[in-house]
Amino acid sequence: MKKKFATLAAIGLLCALVTGCGGGGGGSSGSSDDSPSAPTSNPQGFWSGTTSDGVGINLIVLDTGETYGYYAARTSNGFDGALLGDVAFSNNQLSGSWLNFPFTSQSVHSGSYTGNFVAQDRLALQFPTGVTYSASYNVGYDDPPTPISTVAGNYSSGIAAIGWKGFASSELLPKPASAVVSASGAITFSPMQRCIASGTIKPRASGKNIYDAVINLQGSGCYMAFYSSVTLRGIALYVPGAGTSGALLIEARDDAKTGGLFFLAGK
Repeated sequence: MKKKFATLAAIGLLCALVTGCGGGGGGSSGSSDDSPSAPTSNPQGFWSGTTSDGVGINLIVLDTGETYGYYAARTSNGFDGALLGDVAFSNNQLSGSWLNFPFTSQSVHSGSYTGNFVAQDRLALQFPTGVTYSASYNVGYDDPPTPISTVAGNYSSGIAAIGWKGFASSELLPKPASAVVSASGAITFSPMQRCIASGTIKPRASGKNIYDAVINLQGSGCYMAFYSSVTLRGIALYVPGAGTSGALLIEARDDAKTGGLFFLAGK
């Protein structure tokens, strides 16, 4: 049985994880139909699984090959880090790379992997260290996106982290954050570690259950935006029913693929 994207609460934060923070169980995303649409020829979708050394990873792969993710060890009570990268694929083989934002550290690391997949079914990755990752497809990706008018609202008691490869900084350690989303998709964040952030979210042209996010950063706490603004592009994921009225996850990176932002909060 293929699972739906699920939600759990952990240490006061909303974890939009199918397997839960650190690999626990999960519930339904709200749709009653567990049947996926016709298989695609690429690995796009929501993927949830665990590595051979016990780290739970949730991946979001877009039709373009852009990849976003977040992870937690089984012994963790919350998020341990975020992933932003790209994957290339041919037939059922793939290879990719990403930036790893470990929230217990103060620096961003590069990583790579190879693997194979069966579209809308299963994904298997292997890392240079020998660690492997096995994941299952989550059919919530094929649901229509929630209207922006429903996503709109005040998101509080959340966390945000900003990091850049080559810059060791405490800004990568998650800090309290909040945001307001308007009915048109405009988003304004509370000041984050001397960094001002705002932008927009909108449904992707693919019609999948994911949004495009464009976030502009400016301020001394943004590093790359110290002298001018930096535009980040990525995804937003809305999980209805998480917490009280829903949770919003945003991951976005700069065009040079050297850094980015992670945001999670409930409303």
